[in-house]
Amino acid sequence: MARRTLYGGLWKTMLVVLELINDMALRLNTEGADDGRDQVTRNDAAGTQGRTGVNMVIHGSAEDVKFDNAAWYKIAGQDYYKAVDTAIDISVECAGAGDTITAAKAGAMWMFVAADGTVDGETDKPAADYASVVIALAQYSIATHTLPVADHVPVGVIEVLESAGGGFTWGDDSISAETQVFHSFEGVPGIESAMASFALDAAAATITYGAVTFLLGTGVRIVATGKANVVFLGTTVVAVGKTGAYLLYALADDVETLVTATSTANDLQAAKDVVRDLAPNPLMPLLGVIYVTARLNAFTPGTTNLDLNGIDTEFVTYGAGTNRQEHGRSSGSTFTAIDEVLHNAAPPGQNRRP
Repeated sequence: MARRTLYGGLWKTMLVVLELINDMALRLNTEGADDGRDQVTRNDAAGTQGRTGVNMVIHGSAEDVKFDNAAWYKIAGQDYYKAVDTAIDISVECAGAGDTITAAKAGAMWMFVAADGTVDGETDKPAADYASVVIALAQYSIATHTLPVADHVPVGVIEVLESAGGGFTWGDDSISAETQVFHSFEGVPGIESAMASFALDAAAATITYGAVTFLLGTGVRIVATGKANVVFLGTTVVAVGKTGAYLLYALADDVETLVTATSTANDLQAAKDVVRDLAPNPLMPLLGVIYVTARLNAFTPGTTNLDLNGIDTEFVTYGAGTNRQEHGRSSGSTFTAIDEVLHNAAPPGQNRRP
């Protein structure tokens, strides 16, 4: 009996120590990532409360915006404070002013704040012409323009689907006249539960991904059921001897896109280096990457079957439990290796963590 009591006491002591280590691991997982330093950390509820960041909305002048919340943010590990900003003139304050969206197409403007509170806004390219908003939002890491704006933290993005007719010009035209959604960031996106599967479709030029749970940069939790027959975006050919890399993003259940990171890498490692060096998207986590090497035959996305002889593929799944994370980003998971220790090591009769 004494020995059992002694062991029980030792287990309780170990449990406390492991819990402390676990809490530290969770903190490091969230805050230790490279991009974890550059983010909106909380708002001061000067406007709308909750995980709403700066709470960006349309200004009284419908072509402009405002921040209804004051918020704290980090740049390079240093904390800063942005007060409520009641008037942000896109035509004056934003580098993306004058950029356009083609009629009936989608585009986005990403909003940033510097250490001194100065606001800037930038698009991914001068003339957006994307078929859907998820495609527009997936351009952040592969933008023609430099994103993020140097020495600024991303605080939100305005997605616009041009619907008024005649096209749209940032800073000149009414945002409210278009189909639009405002996303304000607080924290960084992450993957709670990695894709259950991620593979090519047999004798086809499409792929299938399984169920996945992830958080957007707005804090919205998305439970996606997965999807078969997902098509590649774009048709740029990967020449024989080259490797392409394709990024899978999702905005909601059944709302995903595969965008091209490169189609000209000299080999598989060079393609992985391209993906490693991308700036993480502040709204959507990277769910996975497909690498396609045209070993004997050229590869045309959307046309060439992925299991064709001479086409080599590698599917990389990101997220908790995969040992693969977007470079410089935490997984967003609330599970660490210590959880498994606690679950498996508890003596019989002791409570185990689920």
